Amino acid sequence: MKSLLIHVSKDSLSTALQAALKAISANSSSRVLSGILIQAQTQGLILTASNIRMTIEYKLPVKMDSVVVHNTGEIVVPARYFYEIVRKLDPGLIRLEIVESFILNIQSGNTQFRLCGMDAAEFPRIQYIDHPNIQRISMKNILLKQIFKRVVFAVSSSETRPVLTGVLFQIDKRNIRVVATDGIRFAQHVVESVEDYGAIPLDVVIPGSTLEDLLKNIKR
Repeated sequence: MKSLLIHVSKDSLSTALQAALKAISANSSSRVLSGILIQAQTQGLILTASNIRMTIEYKLPVKMDSVVVHNTGEIVVPARYFYEIVRKLDPGLIRLEIVESFILNIQSGNTQFRLCGMDAAEFPRIQYIDHPNIQRISMKNILLKQIFKRVVFAVSSSETRPVLTGVLFQIDKRNIRVVATDGIRFAQHVVESVEDYGAIPLDVVIPGSTLEDLLKNIKR
């Protein structure tokens, strides 16, 4: 494990934590999933949280006034404790440093905390795989929120037909179609002639509960 050392502004770190924490389950049975993965890379700081069903990754690029990476490294720390510590610190730059195995030192001015962490190798990673069946789509926040809000209310809550607990998401050339039904209600929304995503046709069912979490987190 490398000896992570970075300086990051309280405002930037607080914003990143607030976004990432929404992926952490309050009743997680996994110790590592109750934590947040902190990664200091040459390009900047990455915070990742996951409940397996959904993973949120928040990136803070290097900026001389808000993010400075001195040494790269990574560690998992208890998410709630870390957020509460950061929230109580004074405005300005915060120093994050791994001072010994799985111990994160958090310092702001004359205030200092030591937080026991966990091995980052145990944290589930987002797999970015170059494969013909992998689809990467970039879409404006407002469009993504609009199309799913139109149909997610019709998703079934019964597990007797699991496929109905999700939303059908289809992209064909420049058209987007989303469909949800619980067997009684049926909701469909089609957006035509949107921007060219440069992807092969996509046809997938997304769990409704995951979409609801996603919609709560998307800002306009």
